[in-house]
Amino acid sequence: MIRHGQASFFAKDYDRLSDAGKEQARCLGRYWSEAGVVLDEVITGPRERHRSTAKFLLEAYRESGRSCPCVREEAGFDEHQLELLLREKSGFASPLPSKSKPVQDDAVEEVSLRVDEQRAFRDRLEAVTRVWLQGGPGTERIESWTNFQGRVRLALSQVTAPKERGRHVAVFTSGGVIGVALQKALECSDAHAMALSRRIRNGSLTEFVFSGERFTLDSFNALPHLPERRLWTYL
Repeated sequence: MIRHGQASFFAKDYDRLSDAGKEQARCLGRYWSEAGVVLDEVITGPRERHRSTAKFLLEAYRESGRSCPCVREEAGFDEHQLELLLREKSGFASPLPSKSKPVQDDAVEEVSLRVDEQRAFRDRLEAVTRVWLQGGPGTERIESWTNFQGRVRLALSQVTAPKERGRHVAVFTSGGVIGVALQKALECSDAHAMALSRRIRNGSLTEFVFSGERFTLDSFNALPHLPERRLWTYL
């Protein structure tokens, strides 16, 4: 499972890859090509950031002449709807951070300002997540945690259904979906699953091994394709 590349967090439309996000995807495509990874099935969630991550990755993957199957989209791997609660102007949630004001004379100050905004956003996201898991006020307007968890597990069960052995399946999705997959493998609590999902970096690999009823975590949040720490991002 691959979390999408960095999206356009400070832009009006979040659901687009930033330049860094495109680079993260290309790096993984080249890494897989050089490592001789064979893809038997490629699936994306329905968001633009999911599709674009797959697009840029596969373009780099094919540059060496490698082929891969057609990409198919699966609505079950869509992300949760917490951003709708985060945009509420009243109640328990604050709006998403607005774009930082440009700083003409001090680039360092501009970067610091963005980091502060990101930290504030993570704090709000954690608070809203707790309310969502408990079915608190405002959550009746969005997909419930139970329904979200159920549809992701159903999508996972369809991918892992008995077929030929040795298949390699790539799923491009978001952190919340990967959190549910982690919960399935680790049998952890709802809160722990969502806490893990917030630590998943953009463009990272979380790998599972499956056979019959077995669904085992093999690696978590790996970035072997991104040696440059400037590309280690979360948003």
